[in-house]
Amino acid sequence: MNQKAIPASKQGFIPLVIVIAVLGVAAGVGGFLAFRGEKVTAAPQFIQADFIDLAKVFAISKFRSGSGHDFSQGSGETCRSMKHYFNVLRPEGVEQLINKNKGIPPGPDGQTDIPIYSPVDGKIIGVESERMPIGEQIYIKPDFYSGFTVRLFHIYLLPDIKKGAKIKAGQKIGVIGQYQNTDIAIMQGRKFISYFEVMPDNIFAKYQALGVKNRSELIISKAERDANPLQCNGEQFAKNYDSDPNSGNFIYLKHSETPVSRSIEKPAEALHSKTSPPVIIEPKQITPPPISQTVDQSNKLPACKSNPSPSFTNHITDISKVRYIVPPPTMGAGPSLKPHSYIGTDGQNVPVYAPAAATLKSGSHSVGGPYLIEFLISCEVTVRFGHITNPVDAIKNLLPKEPQQGSQTQELEPISFSAGELIGYTTGTSQAGNWDFGVYNSTISNRYADDPNWNSSSVYTTAVCPFDYFTSSLKSAYQSKYNSYALGGNPPHGESFCQK
Repeated sequence: MNQKAIPASKQGFIPLVIVIAVLGVAAGVGGFLAFRGEKVTAAPQFIQADFIDLAKVFAISKFRSGSGHDFSQGSGETCRSMKHYFNVLRPEGVEQLINKNKGIPPGPDGQTDIPIYSPVDGKIIGVESERMPIGEQIYIKPDFYSGFTVRLFHIYLLPDIKKGAKIKAGQKIGVIGQYQNTDIAIMQGRKFISYFEVMPDNIFAKYQALGVKNRSELIISKAERDANPLQCNGEQFAKNYDSDPNSGNFIYLKHSETPVSRSIEKPAEALHSKTSPPVIIEPKQITPPPISQTVDQSNKLPACKSNPSPSFTNHITDISKVRYIVPPPTMGAGPSLKPHSYIGTDGQNVPVYAPAAATLKSGSHSVGGPYLIEFLISCEVTVRFGHITNPVDAIKNLLPKEPQQGSQTQELEPISFSAGELIGYTTGTSQAGNWDFGVYNSTISNRYADDPNWNSSSVYTTAVCPFDYFTSSLKSAYQSKYNSYALGGNPPHGESFCQK
């Protein structure tokens, strides 16, 4: 076949057109994928400072999680939270105060506030009021990556920090209240990117030091979320995914073994979400040490007698004053696992008794507590009472006179109490008028032992049904009071530890 020759002056033209066309198609595809929320190239790691002190943070929601509400508008993705909630450490009992106040935690008080810092050198280009009256939403444009925007939520700005202000990385720009959460989002045009994708290694190392293995632990991929979609009603999730133990919404930072100061509220936008039935995992047993063997637990605790199955022979209070009992476990706001029972006495001043011969182990006197007291029943079994208003003087005199911030327990002088001996009196919490009663058995590993979200503390993994240890006649009196749904803010979390 005869072909027309291409003039020499035009010979470079067609290849150039082809190259331009190919580049144009590639750019178009790349632009489409970017709009769809796909990661085309690695984002620049332009964060210069962390925006919050991690010592104050308990948990971080994952990018594309089901926590809070749908935050994906305009990104090309739907029904997922494309930001990170940073949930703070809180004393036990504060959640009831927050729930009673329609989900709004106390504002800054000038003394216990948590500082918020600018993560970049940049300019504040926007300040908006939040739908929930908790601080303001801040938009920051980085100096060196103007195609990106950093959004901080529920921040109380300092007086001199306003729209148009120039700020430096690490500069304090505001605060949050000691009991509230905050969140952060990164935008590139209409696309949302995880905060951790734009964070350099030297800053991310601080998260790794607190147990986060890699960035992927904090990011649910688009493919994974699409394969496991969430359900939404408008901008709200159709159910409370934070109460579902299989949701995987959060990564939990590993600060310490003591869980009582890790109670936190869930995002304000999700306070009225519906709950979902969790998956049930059967507890496994661990072989106990021989009964009657004497074990010295530490140089601060007395020698104890081994008995993994002690019998509780006395009521813990005047049973006629108990209106309801919420058996464990339940899930509070945050999420915050509650492995203990709640004793509902409607704010009456009721006595609290030792259920069996017991030895004082530890306790705390804290704001919102006020008193938490732990006893050894045997080497294996510990009893914990929470929200005790007025312990007997022998206990009270061992604890700080003034309530402390946080509810970290301290080991106490090992005073012995006989079965039925008075421990103190309580009116319960000021909000709900109930108090805590928990039992923990080191020879039993419950379903949370296999849950990486909750297996960092034996208080979560060894909790059992407290009422199984009472004699049969006493146990039936407690069982008649069971009401798993008495606390709207603390729904049951899977199968109860307590079976009738």
